[in-house]
Amino acid sequence: MPAQRLPAAQLSPTANDWTHGNAIEATPDGNLLVSLRNQDWIVKINYDSGEGNGDVLWRLGNGGDFALSPANPAMWFSHQHDPRYEPLSTGRLMILDNGNIRRETDPKATSRGQVYQIDEQAKTATVVVNTDLARYSLALGSAEKLSNGNCWFDAGFLPDASGVADEFDSSGRSVFSIRTAAPVYRSYRLATMYSPVRGSR
Repeated sequence: MPAQRLPAAQLSPTANDWTHGNAIEATPDGNLLVSLRNQDWIVKINYDSGEGNGDVLWRLGNGGDFALSPANPAMWFSHQHDPRYEPLSTGRLMILDNGNIRRETDPKATSRGQVYQIDEQAKTATVVVNTDLARYSLALGSAEKLSNGNCWFDAGFLPDASGVADEFDSSGRSVFSIRTAAPVYRSYRLATMYSPVRGSR
């Protein structure tokens, strides 16, 4: 068989990363959540436990398919990471909101840890947790619900190229914090070095 020439990897002098998918998560109903950082959207894909057709079922984020409550566009996440449903929850979605779009207009804007109550039938997204991380993570990060009810948010890439992760209680107060000397793409809080499950603290 003769060798075949592959098409050029780039069709332009500059790469155009127009979606930048940075996370994929299985949903309780057998579909998939995909985080598209450069579009500021989280999309639900019809996977249907492997039998789906790949259609986009909905888009969550500014300009997407959901009405936001409170109706304030500044509450929407941007350039987000690690969307995941809370364990054993009904429609509660956690997100690390890096906040790059807010930062473009407000140089003091910081990243946030958020939880949205999602009603897929009514297409409403209600912000139930909006924790100010008091620092700006231009990229990376993660979100996790701990077994004690607290939230773990990782601001993974600070301007000085360090990372900070915090455990926040229900009032939004940091009760534990750890800093790393390098960026951290994801971090998870474990009860011990030998914990079998994430979030077992």
